[in-house]
Amino acid sequence: MIPPVIPGLNFMAKTRLLTQFKNRLKRSLLSHRTKPSHRSNNKGFTLLELLVVMAISSGIIAGLMYIVVELMSTDQRESSRSETQREMQMALDYMSTELREAVFVYTADNLSCAGPTGPGAPACSPLTAYLPPSVSTNSVPILAFWKQQPFPSNVPAASARGQCFGNAPPAGISCLTGNSYALIVYSLSKANTNNIWSSNARITRYSLTEFNSKGDLNTGYVNPGAYNGNPFASWPVFEDDKDGVLKNIQ
Repeated sequence: MIPPVIPGLNFMAKTRLLTQFKNRLKRSLLSHRTKPSHRSNNKGFTLLELLVVMAISSGIIAGLMYIVVELMSTDQRESSRSETQREMQMALDYMSTELREAVFVYTADNLSCAGPTGPGAPACSPLTAYLPPSVSTNSVPILAFWKQQPFPSNVPAASARGQCFGNAPPAGISCLTGNSYALIVYSLSKANTNNIWSSNARITRYSLTEFNSKGDLNTGYVNPGAYNGNPFASWPVFEDDKDGVLKNIQ
């Protein structure tokens, strides 16, 4: 059985539903309008925030740059150290190779007093007294020896090379190999004219050969092979053939 329809109640229900729908729509519109304004208030950063971020970023970048600079400096120091060690090893290899060719090596006593002593002999003086001032000034000889030095390719035929084919070849010259004696002196030098060298000391090499690169005789060269006895230790003080007195031949 269908219940009877009451006109007043039906109208009141419709009115209530319509009122609720309006209220919901109104609240929805109000909430929709307030959200954009709320978002707009939160957009961007304040000046204080920007300053804080810039300070933090600057600290991080400065720290990274310091690390990079330290790494580059360390790498440069290691490279310089490795290059220095390589050059020192090359110098030591060169010195040891040359020392193997020595025929006479001066001892500490020879370096401090190279000349002979005795009646008629000159006063004992160090080896540096017979070397050029550029070698002995602000320098200390640490290694000195004699070795065989080949003739330069352009030695004139009228010099010692030409005499090798004569009846009286010069003493101390190997005519078969074309060699003569050469004095080699390694010194620890502190001379630093015009501040060319960065370090306090360096090792220098001096050689006294019979001939220069042009094939001419070097001034001051005295051939120890031309004298008897122990000519290397007493060089260049030998006995004069005329009066038999020891003299500085150089």
